Amino acid sequence: MNTPAETRDSLLKATEHCLAMQARHLAGLTTGELSQIKGWLAERQELVDRLRQVFAEAQSAGIDPELRPLLLDRIQRLMEGEAQLFVAAQGERNRLGKSLAALRRGRRALSGYGPNRNRPPRFISGQK
Repeated sequence: MNTPAETRDSLLKATEHCLAMQARHLAGLTTGELSQIKGWLAERQELVDRLRQVFAEAQSAGIDPELRPLLLDRIQRLMEGEAQLFVAAQGERNRLGKSLAALRRGRRALSGYGPNRNRPPRFISGQK
């Protein structure tokens, strides 16, 4: 069982890591750096699991009343960060959807210039 000081340190460290992760992921989403998205998901799951574990330990050990306002502030900031990430992810998803639709339109337009597989290609000649 953790001492109150260890519990406090674990809670503060876990929330700091989550806030830092949110900031990195938000920066990546806003700049369009999506190459690391699989790594983000793994990192996110790991940190959320750690946060749950730390809060469960703190709940069983008891949370120092002086620590509660700080934790409530951090939890509020985490929730606001999640909302910002959601909005940024939706925006990026919409942007990618529009790009994909434009690429599909372009592909269909280009396929109209190629030979049709059901009939032989026709050539336009200036001769009568």
